Amino acid sequence: MKLHLLLVACYVALAAARSPGDTRPSANIDSGTLQGANFGAAPNEVMFLGIPYAAPPTGERRWRPPQPIEKWRGIRRADAYGAACPQAVEPNWNGYEKEMQTFEPYYSFHMDEDCLYLNVWTTNLPGAGRIAAKLPVMF
Repeated sequence: MKLHLLLVACYVALAAARSPGDTRPSANIDSGTLQGANFGAAPNEVMFLGIPYAAPPTGERRWRPPQPIEKWRGIRRADAYGAACPQAVEPNWNGYEKEMQTFEPYYSFHMDEDCLYLNVWTTNLPGAGRIAAKLPVMF
């Protein structure tokens, strides 16, 4: 599973491309095409949020090893976080979740059992004849 996550992150970083006429960053991964967003003022500061790396662990897949994600057609928006895994709320939480939801990209923060998502930030998106440099990846 860890190797699969690493491969997804590297593939997003290395196989990214921009569609003609659209300035939003896009990347092709094994499951389909993602459309991310910029996180800074520079055009190379891009993020791909809420990338599913396995099928939702719900229904018959609950309490089983993660299963491969189904491929999708078209472009999948990757500009909002996927769900965080359910956790007990700490006594000192004090509405932090609600406060986080007031600014981007955290407006989509929520918890759910369908929580197998990956977020990738990079300043190394290839395009316009550039080849992506090999940079460290952190999980």
